[in-house]
Amino acid sequence: MKILYKLTLGFAIISLLVGLQAYTGYTGATTIKEKYTIVTEETLPVIEHLNNIRVSGLKIVESTNEILKTSMENKDYIDTEIAEISEYSITYNESMEIYESKVNAYFPEERDFLDNTKINMQDILRLSSELINLKKNGGNQSQIEETERAFIRSEDEFITNMDLALDKEKDELQERTEITNEVMEKLRYNSIFSGIISIFIALGMGYYLSHRISLPIIELKNASSEISKGNLETQIEINTKDEIEDLGRTFNLMTNNLSNSRNETALAIEKQKILNDNLKKSLNEKDMLLREIHHRVKNNLQIVTSLLNLQSQTIEEEKQRLIFTESQNRIYAMALIHEKLYQSQSVEKIDLKEYITGIVTNISESYGNKSNIKFDINVENISLNIDYAVPTGLIINELITNSYKYAFPDKRQGIITIFVRSDENEMIHISIRDNGIGIEKDLDIRNTSSLGLKLIVSLAESQIHGELILNRENGTEFQINFRQDQKL
Repeated sequence: MKILYKLTLGFAIISLLVGLQAYTGYTGATTIKEKYTIVTEETLPVIEHLNNIRVSGLKIVESTNEILKTSMENKDYIDTEIAEISEYSITYNESMEIYESKVNAYFPEERDFLDNTKINMQDILRLSSELINLKKNGGNQSQIEETERAFIRSEDEFITNMDLALDKEKDELQERTEITNEVMEKLRYNSIFSGIISIFIALGMGYYLSHRISLPIIELKNASSEISKGNLETQIEINTKDEIEDLGRTFNLMTNNLSNSRNETALAIEKQKILNDNLKKSLNEKDMLLREIHHRVKNNLQIVTSLLNLQSQTIEEEKQRLIFTESQNRIYAMALIHEKLYQSQSVEKIDLKEYITGIVTNISESYGNKSNIKFDINVENISLNIDYAVPTGLIINELITNSYKYAFPDKRQGIITIFVRSDENEMIHISIRDNGIGIEKDLDIRNTSSLGLKLIVSLAESQIHGELILNRENGTEFQINFRQDQKL
């Protein structure tokens, strides 16, 4: 029998066993997944929302009892408890809506629990409202006591019904879990059995192929070892009347050709080395050219900044001069990127911490290094590529400028905090916060005439496809969250 037929038969049998094993595992895993899906999508949500309904009902009862025990003079405490009743009523309604949908879809036999729960909660809410009104309006004690007794009865009925419903669902969960465990146990036994059968068959096929094929292959291996030592005159003789004999003849022909090709190979290696050296040289030249481009762009932007500075010196009106200063800072933020790229080992990415420090220093110098304003910079080691560095730098420049100009009027003491980090999902989070007077509460940053805010919103949401959040508590905080791996 030809080796091809031998190997094909052996591999076909092993493949069939592996396929059977895989099919058994797949069908078992699919069944387990279906069982767990039933549990997670049907039973567990019902238990969760039944617990939410139970807690909401008990909390409403507890808050109502607290109101009844509290003197009307303690109005603030009573109002707080009433607010909690409203919150728990909302939680009850939300959970009841989901619970009802699950019962209608998967557990129609539990409709009685659902209806009883609704009735109990309606009674609790109604009696709670009556008791609170009687308390507020100074109702007579006998009327309050009668309503309280009805309230307690409703609470007892509610707890009893909820406990029965939860017990029912827990039994359902236990039953489904046991079914899933039975399926898993069956899959385990099937896997062990088929695995043992596969091992025995594979061992038998291995022994057969080893006995029929291994000896000629060992001879080929020994001859190959001699070839590896440089003995290109090595020849072998194999008489197996199959492909291994053909391989032996081919091996002998190979040894003859190896000697001839050795010199050709050495010449090809030398040519490849020269080619690699030329390629490395070309890459170095392109890297130097790219650095020179960044250097020239930086110089050109600095010239533009200098021209704006000269022009601003001829303007007497302070407001117009500040417009020129802001434009200079924006151009500087872009120029600084090219300067960092020119100076760094990488021509594609910049160190964000060094870049932000440079922006802060430039803004401080532009506005006269105000002694009343301090900076707290906390930036992780993050590298930004140039596509994100330019819009991010402009955003940071605008936010720091706004805080520097407007957050601390009349030389008020303050701190501008800059915090940048990245998380495990490669999201970059930037926070620019000041503890100044705060931004106007009625100001809509997405509908304003301010060029700076328009620029911030456009760059954050449209340019880098990020999330822009404004926090007005204890000053002003802007948060920008974005992912760097998006294509702009």
